[in-house]
Amino acid sequence: MSLIELVSYLPLTVSSGRFLKNSSAIFRARGSGQWGRCCVVWYTVLRYVKLERAVSSILWSADAHSLEFSSSYQDKISINLDNFIQNKVEASKQLQENLHSLFPRAFPREKLKDLRVSSFSDNPDALVSLFERPDNKLLLKPLIEELASCLLALTEEEMIQTLQNSQAFLQTLVRCLYGPNGVPPRAWQTAMFQHAPVLKYPRNLYIIDDMVCLGNPRAKQVHRDNYPAWWALTEGVGLPLLIFIGVFRPVEVNLALRLKPKRAPDEMRHFIFTRPYTQAIHKMSILWTGKMVNKALYSVESNLQAEARVHRHVMKAFLKKHLQQELGTLLVDDQESTRPQQLGLSKIIHGFFGLATETGLTEAIPQTGAISASNLRQSDIDFARLVARYLVASKYDLTGPIEKVKAKAGSLHECLPFLYGPGKPWEQLGDEVLVEVTTTLIYGGSQPALLTHPPYHGYSTDVVATAVTLVSSPR
Repeated sequence: MSLIELVSYLPLTVSSGRFLKNSSAIFRARGSGQWGRCCVVWYTVLRYVKLERAVSSILWSADAHSLEFSSSYQDKISINLDNFIQNKVEASKQLQENLHSLFPRAFPREKLKDLRVSSFSDNPDALVSLFERPDNKLLLKPLIEELASCLLALTEEEMIQTLQNSQAFLQTLVRCLYGPNGVPPRAWQTAMFQHAPVLKYPRNLYIIDDMVCLGNPRAKQVHRDNYPAWWALTEGVGLPLLIFIGVFRPVEVNLALRLKPKRAPDEMRHFIFTRPYTQAIHKMSILWTGKMVNKALYSVESNLQAEARVHRHVMKAFLKKHLQQELGTLLVDDQESTRPQQLGLSKIIHGFFGLATETGLTEAIPQTGAISASNLRQSDIDFARLVARYLVASKYDLTGPIEKVKAKAGSLHECLPFLYGPGKPWEQLGDEVLVEVTTTLIYGGSQPALLTHPPYHGYSTDVVATAVTLVSSPR
């Protein structure tokens, strides 16, 4: 029986490829001719395998708080949403610890605490990198010079350790990017993220509405270069990324040049994920690959421990299960949509999981669960008061003659719809007015209009009490 006849009896699954891969060593040992025949059959079977889509299944628990994922390319894994989001919070904390490890003790770290995402300026429609803007250069220049004077004075071993620490930062960054920001990119797309344009490809790092965003990844389609996908990052992830690229990366380039002067790391000036020292000397590229991204996702620190496409399936399943009613088919079925819609989706997911967008490097760590009223900004409270005034008048029909308004206001004080919500009190607490005012208190004027779903962990009672006060006495 020939090899082709033997393969024809095998099912067109990954097992076919594994069979040929395991038998390749035998054919290679018997001569190049047999090995060449094996390669022909190998690519033929692989072509058929790719035509048949891998079967994946997701089974949700009764309370929709956990799920089981299984596929022909992944062993069955169980995912608890509480553990999943807590893992992403821990990843955000670890990211900041990794960032601090890049700055020696001699560096005045208190200067980093003054940085905010709002400290940077950017024009999303500009082709140039945000770090090439004169105002951002003026902001970062003193920090770069201070860090350079500290790091360039290190010994060679200490410089190597610093470059290795930068790899730890990027590995943790991958775990953060594959968190609750939307349907994540493919592994090879993440590896090719750019902070500055190169050739025909635009940059992928932006600041939009005081949010650090990633967008326009490389497209898998042949007929175009980039795909219009966008993700907004929490400040606990976005701000360390800005500091890493804006402050550390220029000094890292000098460290790499000093250790390996024969090779100029030009890729570091454009791409986010680079490996200036760990790459073998005989290889020219110092860029990350999709395999390295998947390896970071398989790390023991990740509770999912699965490759990028599993993260994509899980996030799609989450959107369809928990936010389908609010979002319709937005981004769930890989359909293209506008940039504001996609960034709004990221903020909706952040809100659902209770990821607070605080300010500052230390305070930017997302907090699960309740958001305390003591952390609310006065500007958000003032804006929420204006929102409450408008919603109370429009939603409760408090317009027209003064007699009608007084009668309607009296009935509102008796039934308190904003507190008990529609239907029976034990079915739902709070109507859309209270939910909208509460979310405005937390997220301010930049909170998305689609955010009507309560967070996964619910709202803090003191924040709801503040919102009730604003709604019940809007004037």
